[in-house]
Amino acid sequence: MQRFGDNRWFTEQTQSPGTGVIDMHEDLRIPAVALSLALLGLPALAAAQDKTQWTATSTTAMAITGDIVVSDNTVTFGDGKEIAIEAVGGGPAYKLSEPDDPVLLNGNRLCGSGKPVGYVIFVRPSENSLSMSVFDGDKAPQGDNDSPCAVYNYER
Repeated sequence: MQRFGDNRWFTEQTQSPGTGVIDMHEDLRIPAVALSLALLGLPALAAAQDKTQWTATSTTAMAITGDIVVSDNTVTFGDGKEIAIEAVGGGPAYKLSEPDDPVLLNGNRLCGSGKPVGYVIFVRPSENSLSMSVFDGDKAPQGDNDSPCAVYNYER
């Protein structure tokens, strides 16, 4: 078992045959939203100026965000709206530079409630999939007690 600095435990690491991709299986006591792109090596946030296109796959993502483009400091939604993000101290969360709950596709809001979104967490369940958890408020999510106001899923 391996412990990361933010109190998350991973029980197993496996390498997918022929891909060079290492999958980390997290202990179920901590929700999957606690994973970060930085820990899993997402190139879009690890290298400056890289942008990665993600296709909406969940019904929620298709209806609200559309396809997204993620870079090291922005998320651009299908309607062209963009939010600025910044990594928070090497942890799993990314803070919105200015809290916002933008109106996106079909008049829907990112968080749904109109409360300003303060943080997003990206999870890479596999090399070609991405999950974006959205948190309202100005407090960084800390683990089990923090629930996202919305979760969106994508593939590339």
